[in-house]
Amino acid sequence: MISALRVYPWFSIWLRPRATVRQIIQTQPLAWTLVIVALASINTTLSNFRLSVGLRSSLIAEVAPHLLVGALFAILIFYLQVYLLQMVGSRLGGKASFEEIQAAVAWSRGPVVWALPLWAAKIAIFGPQVFPQGAMPRINISGIGMFFRPLGSSPNEAILFGALNVLIGVMGIWGLVILLNCLAEVQGFSIWKAFQNLLLAALVVTIPVGLFLLANLTIRP
Repeated sequence: MISALRVYPWFSIWLRPRATVRQIIQTQPLAWTLVIVALASINTTLSNFRLSVGLRSSLIAEVAPHLLVGALFAILIFYLQVYLLQMVGSRLGGKASFEEIQAAVAWSRGPVVWALPLWAAKIAIFGPQVFPQGAMPRINISGIGMFFRPLGSSPNEAILFGALNVLIGVMGIWGLVILLNCLAEVQGFSIWKAFQNLLLAALVVTIPVGLFLLANLTIRP
């Protein structure tokens, strides 16, 4: 019985993804989906954000437009991913509807949403030093150091900074594990077949894009 399971999605998704997504699709499959996607996009945006050289406005004023654009882009990518997963999955024998895959994909990003308080802690402690400045270099060797130590930090601050980044990274990786379990549940797949579904859906996009870029590089004088 659903009521007997006492599954609370924001918590149970961590260790009981199959039972959680099963309850979600039996009750309100689309509840919270876009909210979760938009909130999870904040993590991606902040991870790739770079401050303008010589910051003149407040940090919030500079970050806010990027967060808005990132959320809108994440929602578009979300719908594309769901469409591809259903299209490819149906050819592999999957049974999930578009709405069920929406629920599986969105709720798999729950751990990433839980990473937002860690971002808040990083910004509160380190301020703008959390973000590198200027355009992204072609080979971002300095970014490896920035992952563990913001500019001007003490050894203790560097340890704290690195620990927060590791936790955020682990949450992202665990989200992939949850996605495989949720996708397997709604599609009626094994974990291995869910991985195939995920991989083939990604290849549908990456192969044409890769060939297009390769062709442009080849014909460029």
